[in-house]
Amino acid sequence: MGVMNGKNLFDVSGKVVLVTGAGSGLGKGYAQTFGEAGSTVICAGRNMERLGQTVQAIQDGGGKARAYSVDVTQLDSIHALVQAVVRDFGRIDVLVNNAGYEQIQPFTEVTPEAYDHIMAVNMKGVFFMAQEVAKVMKEHGGGKIINIGSLGSYIGLEESSVYCSTKGGVIQLSKTMAIELGPYHIQVNCLAPGYFITPMTQPFYDDPKHRAWIESRIPLHEWGTDLDLAGPVLFLASAASDYVTGETIKVDGGWLASQGRPRREWRNNMKAARYYGIQDVRFETVEKPACGPTDALIQVSYAGICGSDLHIYNKGMFIQNIPETMGHEFVGVIRQVGDRVKGFAPGDVVIANPMVPCMHCPSCQAGSYNTCEGLGFIGEVRQGCFAEYIAMDQETLIKVPPQADQEKIALSEPLAVALNICDRAQFKPEDRVALIGVGPIGLLTILSAKALYGVEHITAVDVSDVRLGLAEKVGADETFKELPADLKFDKVIDAAGQPITLNTAIAHTRANGHLYVVSIFEKEFHFDINALVAAQITLVGCNVYTRKNLEDAVAAIASNKVDVGPLISRVFDIEECAQAFQLLNSRDKSVAKVLFKLS
Repeated sequence: MGVMNGKNLFDVSGKVVLVTGAGSGLGKGYAQTFGEAGSTVICAGRNMERLGQTVQAIQDGGGKARAYSVDVTQLDSIHALVQAVVRDFGRIDVLVNNAGYEQIQPFTEVTPEAYDHIMAVNMKGVFFMAQEVAKVMKEHGGGKIINIGSLGSYIGLEESSVYCSTKGGVIQLSKTMAIELGPYHIQVNCLAPGYFITPMTQPFYDDPKHRAWIESRIPLHEWGTDLDLAGPVLFLASAASDYVTGETIKVDGGWLASQGRPRREWRNNMKAARYYGIQDVRFETVEKPACGPTDALIQVSYAGICGSDLHIYNKGMFIQNIPETMGHEFVGVIRQVGDRVKGFAPGDVVIANPMVPCMHCPSCQAGSYNTCEGLGFIGEVRQGCFAEYIAMDQETLIKVPPQADQEKIALSEPLAVALNICDRAQFKPEDRVALIGVGPIGLLTILSAKALYGVEHITAVDVSDVRLGLAEKVGADETFKELPADLKFDKVIDAAGQPITLNTAIAHTRANGHLYVVSIFEKEFHFDINALVAAQITLVGCNVYTRKNLEDAVAAIASNKVDVGPLISRVFDIEECAQAFQLLNSRDKSVAKVLFKLS
């Protein structure tokens, strides 16, 4: 999509893009969007310190940017800025006319000074910045001017009489400019954002009553983020919009479509998959979780069904509350943060460590939470992620690169299990490795050992021809349903979790070799300890993962070092939760990982 005759219509790489008010708020977001897209970004504004931070953020991401001082209320300053940019870069391809100002005041209390200042920034500044840049664009054969409107361009907002007046004027100005500048191949359009969290709107967001009033009127439930504006602004700046001019794109979560009518009460609820008993998982509507002071409220994008979820489904293992929302493998987008959260913000893509350690045992005191004596997981001891929203403490969160494929990132948690195995095994390329049981964890271990450790020879063992075929697909060098008696390995991994497979693993580990056990066995049983002792085999337990394993898993998937895509067998809507569990519980061994898509 977006490609015609070999040309990407949305490509803005190499363009010189001037963004006013780029030091904070939406302007900073626009600037970073163009920086990530390969443009040279001119960050203009009054506060050089904040502009410098924007420039640094773009440069840290590999982009090109430079800061310039400008006061858009002063014509001499506008002229000097434009001349400096042309001198330094030769042209201006795109103007994002973003600089704006608001001052909340009752209509009867607006002073002439406040009126003049808001008008000077929001109308005079927009008008004459566009005028100066348009002169340059005319000389260079065209360009794109993107003015910034608002909800206040269309509706009145209490105590915002001057601001709404200016934003309504911006839309009319854009139409007039489009008419006059069209013959010069200059397209002029407008973006009208709804409620986004910025320094200007922070007072509204911080006021619980005001925020609730706003959110009740947004059909998409939440405030917007920088990511929500990235697509529209890139569209208006690119060749994809060459035949669009004089238009306004509303980015408001549906506010104006609904005419700002409050959402019905049920909008405070969410969809979820709930456990009621053995093989009884039901789709329900439940209350959306509250966001505590150290929590992030996450809108779940994808969630995966784990083997432990099947243990709950079939035997009621681990579960402490009935009914309970299941699931612990997920990726999502932060929509709200508590007032004590640091380092995370709405719009961040995240996963979370789903462990619920006791925090009191010696392992927890030592920071080894995966060996906690009373270790539990979300979806077992508290609400899980098979729901549209989940609240997680900031300490559990791990950021995901925004460009990463979220469907694949949903496998970060099971990949972390595989990475823990690899870390415990400390694979070397020359190791001869056998992996017994090629379910999802076994397959991910093969992928990781090959891609990250360069293991040259891996043998996969399973009773299923289909699973062995999947093992070959992800890198296994040879496969067996039953190992030849004389075949020995340096390192053997038992990912099957059956008494017979553990004894098989012992029998095929060479003297002084290592045996790694992944699964938790449901019942006590006897195994050949004498064979273990006689061959001086080192037996190593591999219990779930560490936080570093989770972080490494995200990085490996996001960078495509480990391609987990072949493991994703089906993606269901949460309404189909019963069918999803039935499929995984069937004898269809072609099914590896099943995901729920929730947003």
